[in-house]
Amino acid sequence: MPYYGYISMFVLLVTFILVFWSFVRYSNSKMIPSKKLIIIIITSSVISTVLYFQAKDEKHRNEITSEILRTGGTIISIEATERGSTPFKEIAKSKARKKDDYYIVTYSINDQIKKAWFKGDNGIFQDPPTPFADKWIFK
Repeated sequence: MPYYGYISMFVLLVTFILVFWSFVRYSNSKMIPSKKLIIIIITSSVISTVLYFQAKDEKHRNEITSEILRTGGTIISIEATERGSTPFKEIAKSKARKKDDYYIVTYSINDQIKKAWFKGDNGIFQDPPTPFADKWIFK
């Protein structure tokens, strides 16, 4: 995962702590949180969420690129798609969940254009990691 993914998770955690602290502090009194505090909470939540999703997508694209290059291929395109438009729809839902990220990969190897499908886990930390055979379908 890119470093900014970890930073965004840290910022989101700090934001949640700030929200909890604000809730505890202001719920027992008649004080109202300042507009600055509310703006900071909302802004940091939005920014960290956007950075998290960008980091997750970059993690998947880096894994796709390194695997295709490892096999001697050249990436032509990587397109995000839905589970229903991939061969993963035929696989048990426990191995290919709807909430996971799916990609169609077009690449060339030995002057032939080929297609593959990749399933990236939607979580940042998958324990245990998804086995290689459950992530890839090569055509």
